[in-house]
Amino acid sequence: MNKKQLTYTLLVVGIVIAVSVVVWKTGYFGKITERQTVTKQVEEQKSEPENEIPSEEDKTEKKLEEESKKSTENSVKEDPKAVVKFKDGTMIKENEISEEMNKLPEQISSKMSLKDVKLFLSTKLAFDRILMKESKKEELLKDNKIKMELENKKNTVAGMMFLNDKAKTLMTDEALEKHYDKIWEDNLKDTKEYDIKAITTSDKLVADKIKKQAKNIESLNEVLDLNKDSVKAVDLDGMAEATLPVEIAGEVKNLGENALIGPIFVKETYMLFFVKKASKAKKQEFSGKFKEDYKKIAIRDFTDIVSEQLYKKYNVKFFGINGKEVDIKKENEKIKNRAKDNSVPAEQFDLKGLKENAILASIGKEKVSSEDIRKFFKLKSLQDSTFVTMAQQFNMSMSEILIHAAKLYIDDKICVIEAKMEGYFAKSEVLEKMAEIEQAELINAYLKKHVKISPEQVKKTYDEFIKSIPEEDKNDNEISAKAIFFASKDEASKLLEAIKAGRTKFNDAFKTKENNARKTSIDLKYVNKKIIDSGVWSILKKSAAGTCYKEILEIDGEKFGAPGMDYIIIYVGDKRPITLPSLSNKEEKQYFESMTRQKISTTVVLKLFQIYVSSVMNKSVAELIQDKVFIKMLEAMIAGNQF
Repeated sequence: MNKKQLTYTLLVVGIVIAVSVVVWKTGYFGKITERQTVTKQVEEQKSEPENEIPSEEDKTEKKLEEESKKSTENSVKEDPKAVVKFKDGTMIKENEISEEMNKLPEQISSKMSLKDVKLFLSTKLAFDRILMKESKKEELLKDNKIKMELENKKNTVAGMMFLNDKAKTLMTDEALEKHYDKIWEDNLKDTKEYDIKAITTSDKLVADKIKKQAKNIESLNEVLDLNKDSVKAVDLDGMAEATLPVEIAGEVKNLGENALIGPIFVKETYMLFFVKKASKAKKQEFSGKFKEDYKKIAIRDFTDIVSEQLYKKYNVKFFGINGKEVDIKKENEKIKNRAKDNSVPAEQFDLKGLKENAILASIGKEKVSSEDIRKFFKLKSLQDSTFVTMAQQFNMSMSEILIHAAKLYIDDKICVIEAKMEGYFAKSEVLEKMAEIEQAELINAYLKKHVKISPEQVKKTYDEFIKSIPEEDKNDNEISAKAIFFASKDEASKLLEAIKAGRTKFNDAFKTKENNARKTSIDLKYVNKKIIDSGVWSILKKSAAGTCYKEILEIDGEKFGAPGMDYIIIYVGDKRPITLPSLSNKEEKQYFESMTRQKISTTVVLKLFQIYVSSVMNKSVAELIQDKVFIKMLEAMIAGNQF
């Protein structure tokens, strides 16, 4: 997938899921650790619509709408191939839309109708043309800060294209087949592959019904057919063990065929996975489509080979947070091996050993500090949520993330040097990518310059968000909980009896387990019904604060990083009212500022459309403003230009 395809994919995903309201990992409330999307939109503000032009400019808005309608009526009708008509007489024609459609990833066609795809592309091309015209009119390229940022981004893309091209020269048919043989022998031989049906629904009752009634593929298909309006099912056939999502891998392998896993609650959606078939993995014939697809997977390892060659040339070294030199190749192997055995890194989110301005790498005599890394990734701190999320997603420790970040920094720096030496900056494909980057940067700079937000506007966005939360959720609880894992029910029962009899205290047992080398306890902290299994939530709700649940629970310990430890004692610590998001919380305030900025940006862009555009797909801008699909497309495009 090239950069343009990736950009389109991100934009379309933004449109399809219509992101406008967010909840937190701890439900609607609590401290932000990860944001989740909510499909319900805030539409109650009838007296003051979200994208309405400010009231003091009503006269200007009315005049612009009248001009837009008049221009549409008088537009050139003899050219039916004009999809977007501008007031200066220029157009975007069908052939341009067709060219852009050819660049779209295939999966988009299943997400949007042809009509909506055409509207999206028409709007995107018009959006880019209008914003570029404005940015050039204001001579934004003369701004030194923008010029420097743009140069850095152009350097990076040229360097990465150089790295990929060098890797491709190593990817001969013989080298690729040898690479696949090794992957097969080391990772896939003697493993299984699975045919799985993935099911999603937003209706918990439907999810529970599927769980109860689906005993085999026939009964599963029957219940899916009866609930076809509220479920989506996708067949994922031939999935290797190594590619199974970590959340279900353990259960899939343990339960085998005709097993139904879930429901798992993910971002307002319930997911279930039915294992249709389990069979011994088969080595693929290295040809045709498999060979072409494999190239996309293998390129990462081949770029690492190129990087290693450059590290030797430039005498590159990497250092851990303790200051000791690190073998980057061994580090990568360690992370890969962890993925095989589903282990969790020790002290995953701990960076306490990192000294201020620590040296993380060197290029010859030049030192690369932790501060260099922070600035390169534009983070406020190295424990920014960006790195924390990466640690969670890739099952890496924060110290490993820093080594990986230093590697990206080094790759960027030395690949730019090599790209310049080999004349990459004059290549047509590199110049094309640079033009795309320049356009994105100038659009970003224009929006940043013209969109200013006030505390009052942020407060209004916040108030609208709070108003959108159902009262039943506002009045619920969040509950703190801890759990101790055991390999056998008998062992767990003995400790529970001792706690009930007063011979020992739960927290004492918890601390003992917590200090073990093997993970045998977990502090769930505060949870609510939005993020935890409904059965466990029911137990927490009916248990008194400061007590253990009266029975041993049987769970899948592997999901919690404790494979083979499938019995738990659960302790209810404290119950408190739901914590609503607050503007006094720094991270939460930043989110509401971002929401406000996007809303005002939409208003700014709509004004530009009214000034420049006569019609899009035979609709005037006045008509388009009333089209929710069009507005969502604009919002997605604006969200794609973060500033």
